[in-house]
Amino acid sequence: MDFKIQSMNIYFIFPLFTAILVLYLGVFLFLKNRDSGVHRSFFYMCLSIFGWMFSYSIVYFTNSLKIAFYLTKLGCVCAMFTAPTQYHLAVNYLNKINERKLVKIVYYFASALFLSFMYTKYFLDVPYRYYWGYYSKAGILHPLYILFHFSVVGRSIIILSPYREDNLHLFPQKRIQIRYLFLAFIIGSLAAVDLVQKYGIEFYPIGFIFLIIFPFIIFYAILKHRLLDIRVIITRATIFIFLYSLIFALP
Repeated sequence: MDFKIQSMNIYFIFPLFTAILVLYLGVFLFLKNRDSGVHRSFFYMCLSIFGWMFSYSIVYFTNSLKIAFYLTKLGCVCAMFTAPTQYHLAVNYLNKINERKLVKIVYYFASALFLSFMYTKYFLDVPYRYYWGYYSKAGILHPLYILFHFSVVGRSIIILSPYREDNLHLFPQKRIQIRYLFLAFIIGSLAAVDLVQKYGIEFYPIGFIFLIIFPFIIFYAILKHRLLDIRVIITRATIFIFLYSLIFALP
């Protein structure tokens, strides 16, 4: 496969760093409790974000239209699954048994969209070429996906709302945990600002900023309030190992 590299292009670094950071958090929490449905759904969400950001880091890095076209599709498919996995996490975390059938329906619909994203031009067309590199171009049916995405994300945020009546009766620590998870979901959802570039608006995608803030909120809530029922003892050695492995994994 012909992989042409853009010279002096540093724009790929930001999504690559984001991908590594989010995947690191997802794997870390998953290994804490592999049997937990909450931890698995959180890992799936982090894996979706990783696939999204990692694919685009390569897209920004290549001059090959063929590779860019394929990887923009793959990156968008991964981004598409952030909404179902986020909803799945919210339902598992709050143990909303009556919503689990709806979670399955959302996954089925996303799987159907996957085929259209990858093998047709109805949702994604030949990518744009911007100053930072290639970027996906919305097809004629892309607004249908936007409606699906915000409907699912909106539902997950609504059921996690700390002001929702059935959440007000939970234990105080659980309510605090919900507030942090709710805040992380709100900030993470702001990464959808990167949708506008698909419609010909040329400014560098800044969604990675919100996706970097997201894991730090989660990690702080774990340290301070045992979010996801995880207790982590932080020492200087732990901090050093985390930063060392994160930074030196980037090259």
